[in-house]
Amino acid sequence: MLASMRARPPFFAELICDNGYKLLLGLGASEGCVQFSSTEGDPPYLMAVADNAEAAIGDVEFLMGDTVTPVSRRYCLPYDVVADIAVVFVDTGNPKSDVHWEAI
Repeated sequence: MLASMRARPPFFAELICDNGYKLLLGLGASEGCVQFSSTEGDPPYLMAVADNAEAAIGDVEFLMGDTVTPVSRRYCLPYDVVADIAVVFVDTGNPKSDVHWEAI
C-alpha cells in the first residue's frame, strides 16, 4: 500500500496501533520520516534519525492537512527504511529497534 503512494506529493499519514501508540509517516517518492508517539499526544515524541544526520542540511516539505510542513533532513530516511519501520510497527506495535530514535 505504501509503495502505491510514492507518486503523490510528499505527505503525512498515520498508523495507529491498539496498544496506545502511533507512527506518523512522512512519505515521499524517495525519502520520508517517521515519528513514534502516544495516541494520546503525550511525550516523548521519538523521531527516527538519518545515518548521515550530522551532514544533513536543509528541510524536506511534507503536506499535512494541505499545509506544507518542513522536516529537517536530519530526520529524512530512504523510502525503504521508512517502509521497514512501518512493517515492524504494524507487526509489533513497537518502534524498530535497530533505528536510532531521538526525543524531540
